[in-house]
Amino acid sequence: MEAPFTSEAAKTVALSVALSVSGETAVGNFTFSIPKYAEKVLADNEISDIEKTLIRDVISYVRAAYAYFGTEDKAAIDKIDALLGENYDETQAPAMNGSAEKPTLGIDAVTYNLTATPDLIFYLADGYDASDFKFFVNGRSVAAVAGRDDEGKRYVEVKLYAYELAGTVDYTVNGESDSWHIRSYYEWSKEQNDEDLVRLVLRFARYCESVAAYRSEVIN
Repeated sequence: MEAPFTSEAAKTVALSVALSVSGETAVGNFTFSIPKYAEKVLADNEISDIEKTLIRDVISYVRAAYAYFGTEDKAAIDKIDALLGENYDETQAPAMNGSAEKPTLGIDAVTYNLTATPDLIFYLADGYDASDFKFFVNGRSVAAVAGRDDEGKRYVEVKLYAYELAGTVDYTVNGESDSWHIRSYYEWSKEQNDEDLVRLVLRFARYCESVAAYRSEVIN
């Protein structure tokens, strides 16, 4: 997993805004952080339980990313711990309702790029080209972009919203079909002897499921 965004998502961002009118200038300084926003939402009695669950799962996911990628920010993590309370991760596990089987058709490996918009990356097996693949979510075709990593390995990058990653991603290769679900990545993570990786996968999966639930609430 790569995470240039989530490995620093809890940091405080300072904003400075200047407004000039008729020769007079007013300057406003503001600070923003995800934990600070989460605290505000969780204290609002007008916010639905589904949205509050999403906020909790966002900061739980960020906490797991900080642990896995080694980001040091004690103040931010302490704030997240206080907002979530004890044993949140243990009591709020993802459902991961999908196949644990690893797809093998045309690919060597699958990973995630945990940017602000998570990407799903399929590494191509020998003899296959990016143009051989078509990807679908709930029967809808989704875009994919060919690329190479720093070692020259070829891949197909599927750009999806988090709510789409909660479900199964189907794909076809020259008329044959296979599928991918994060549950198979979870099973792989358990074999890596890395508790922080396992927790990150679990919290990412839970975050995606919470985004899907919140989206359904808003649409309906």
